[in-house]
Amino acid sequence: MSLVIRILAALTVLAGIICAVFGNIHLGLSGFFFGALTAVLAEPIRRWLFRAELHLSFGQTSDYIAPTGMFNNGKKVGEAVYLRAKVINKTGTTAKRCRAYLVNIEERSARTGNFEQTIHSDTLALFWACKRSRDENLAPLDIPQGVNQYFDILYAASIGPAQFVPCIEFVPARFEEFMSKPGTYRFTVMVTGDEVAPVYLKIIFTWTGVWDKFTATLE
Repeated sequence: MSLVIRILAALTVLAGIICAVFGNIHLGLSGFFFGALTAVLAEPIRRWLFRAELHLSFGQTSDYIAPTGMFNNGKKVGEAVYLRAKVINKTGTTAKRCRAYLVNIEERSARTGNFEQTIHSDTLALFWACKRSRDENLAPLDIPQGVNQYFDILYAASIGPAQFVPCIEFVPARFEEFMSKPGTYRFTVMVTGDEVAPVYLKIIFTWTGVWDKFTATLE
């Protein structure tokens, strides 16, 4: 039994004792309704007080801007750089069934200098980093206290088309409109889970058109 439930139960007992001592019918009714309210609210209050809280971060070190080789049948065929963010649970409660999402991609207008909406309009699941399979990449993940968990946002490679690619299961054909276009973009990502408040991060990504020539900073 949690501390909150014990406190509420004790208050209920105390209300009953007061009723018995003073024989006041109004106090008795108050104790009854207080007890009923306790039964209804105890569990939601407990979940609210002890809910997990996630924190997102991004930086310039190699755990966030991560170079890697590309392999085909065990043979190295090229190089790639992944842009990643980190989520950590700083509370004592495990954050259950968490997922990372790409919420928005905006492009800075050369005319106004303001960020404007690209053709991206969906909330799409992002890959958890360093998983064995595509299914594991997208599966909901429990995050215990103090565990660093990274997720991939985009990558660019030395082979194939000169473009950056969001780390989502299926890249819509309409994304081709901006993925190869040099410019400055703002990526908004989110992580949330069961009974976990969503947390957001905005990253400014400047793409030159060359796979390893870009900058990425936290807004």
